[in-house]
Amino acid sequence: MIAQFIILLTGAIAILFTQLDKEMFNQLAPFIGLAGQPFWLYETYSKRQLGMFSLSVFYTGAWCIGVYSNLPSFI
Repeated sequence: MIAQFIILLTGAIAILFTQLDKEMFNQLAPFIGLAGQPFWLYETYSKRQLGMFSLSVFYTGAWCIGVYSNLPSFI
């Protein structure tokens, strides 16, 4: 139940931040999205939802690309 709440919170905030008209929020979105991925991976794997698990692996990679692209902004 806690994992699902974290998935909801991080996913909703990350997607919202990608749509806001402030660069700082756009740069933070991948970090927040990536923070929720371990919960996605655990939940989908433990429930044997292999399609959703595969999609979660893809999303993890996509969020990692976003983090890598935005990391210089925070250093």
